[in-house]
Amino acid sequence: ATALLEEYGLDLPATRSASSSEEAARYASRIGTPVVMKVDSPDIAHRNEVGAVRVGVDSPAEAQRAYEDIVANVFEHDAEATIEGVLVQEMVDSGVEALVGASQDPNLGPVVTLGSGGTQVEALQDTTHLVAPFGKGDAYGALNRTDIPARFEHEFGPDASLDSLANLVTKVGNLVAKRREVSELDLNPVMVRPDRSVCVDAYLRTD
Repeated sequence: ATALLEEYGLDLPATRSASSSEEAARYASRIGTPVVMKVDSPDIAHRNEVGAVRVGVDSPAEAQRAYEDIVANVFEHDAEATIEGVLVQEMVDSGVEALVGASQDPNLGPVVTLGSGGTQVEALQDTTHLVAPFGKGDAYGALNRTDIPARFEHEFGPDASLDSLANLVTKVGNLVAKRREVSELDLNPVMVRPDRSVCVDAYLRTD
């Protein structure tokens, strides 16, 4: 997922993959605490549900403990799970949370979903859809069908620009239109600020 998102110019937080608790501590020090840590495993689609995410890890020593806890929780959930590493990631903790997703509809083709994101995404029921590819003007039109502009104005003021999110949504449309093997892409949350929109977490499935 990371390689594909970078190829299409999407903004990602600084991330390293640790294969030991000692390595996790070193990466936390290099990136700068606090950091987020999460398991990198093809067998774990929803990491929060199995205790495989730690937020606000604020020291190398805590990163070492978090690594051990995450690995133990994954194996308790699935003793045969493949763990490719534990991601140590720049913590992007301010901004408006958005959801940007993509899928291949059997009738419409590539479709991008946009809406309010975060842990309450299902409760909010604030989403709209675009058929890809499309331009930035279409992305802005979709944004205006959601609650994101109102939430963004409340957070950053009436003059703050949503251009970074409109650009990101357009890039996701180009990605899913050109890469038809991408059957599902879920970016949630995208942390939206006037200066950047960062894909904090990504789930990718290909056929």
